[in-house]
Amino acid sequence: ELISPDGKWVSCKMEYQSGNDTLFVINTTTLKRRDFPGAASATFSPDSKKMAIKFHDFRLEIHDLKNHEIKTYSGIKRFDFLSNGNELMLQENQSKGQDLKLHDVNHTVLAQIQNATDYSIGNRGDIAVISESGVTVIHNKNGMLSNILSDRNAKYNRLNWSKSGNSVAFFSQSKTSADSLKIVHYNCTENKTSTLSNSNIKFEGKPYNIEPYKIVISENDKQVYFMITDIKDKPQEEKLVEVWESATRLEYPEQELSNDSEVNPYLTIWDVDSGQLKKVDDGDFMNTKILPRGKYALAQSKSSIVSQTAEIPPTDYYSINLEDGKSTLVVKQCSRSAGIIKASP
Repeated sequence: ELISPDGKWVSCKMEYQSGNDTLFVINTTTLKRRDFPGAASATFSPDSKKMAIKFHDFRLEIHDLKNHEIKTYSGIKRFDFLSNGNELMLQENQSKGQDLKLHDVNHTVLAQIQNATDYSIGNRGDIAVISESGVTVIHNKNGMLSNILSDRNAKYNRLNWSKSGNSVAFFSQSKTSADSLKIVHYNCTENKTSTLSNSNIKFEGKPYNIEPYKIVISENDKQVYFMITDIKDKPQEEKLVEVWESATRLEYPEQELSNDSEVNPYLTIWDVDSGQLKKVDDGDFMNTKILPRGKYALAQSKSSIVSQTAEIPPTDYYSINLEDGKSTLVVKQCSRSAGIIKASP
């Protein structure tokens, strides 16, 4: 079931074994019902004035709930309402490419990008788009396009907007070189693009690799949080001897897994303006999480894990001031199970 933001409409679905499902949309005041055979889902606009009905055959109908006008689009893979519902983003499911189009309230095309593979919408309404020709930002206020990167020999993924919607970050990598991973940060208000290459990740002279999965922008749009891993030596063809040390907390196989940075990567901060890097997961700290507002982090202490019997042994938790690096004990011997510790907004 789905309820419109103003509470005046509700949608529900009747599913049949034949697959010919029917979607119902009901006015909660008059109880008047509309039936949509073959519909897959319904979405209400943020202002509750429109309703989008998506069908299994990639057909999309935009219904004006007040004057009952209907606009139909065919071959739609994905869609999103923008702002209050006055703009509509459509990604076409074409055999030769997936065109992305931004429509206004009168269904006029404001902007169009060909061969788009992915897009993400920021909180202020700007849209970052990945296409065959690169990465582009559509500015929602005027429909203008800003081409961030236009390298056809690179692939891009993991679009992540900041909470303010003023900046976006993503990964870039050459299609021909596996060691060319970069983090790209684009500031919409300043129209400024900054990049951090994998080859620049070094601490105390030791190089590291960027983990190409997790990336977050701080609330002030100035820092990028990401993960790094050790560069592994080439594996030996045959390991003849394993040295099991009795002084280690864990048995050899689990100790090897615990020390594997691909299992426990290191949290790192990139200051976009200065270019400085700060490795937060260092020394005794592990599994560090940035807290809301981005001023502090919460980390677990490796050395405080002493239980030999618990399935998930408890640990001491520390808060880390990300500005000066000082750490403070928060709680001793607390469970490491997921969801035990949560931060207020």
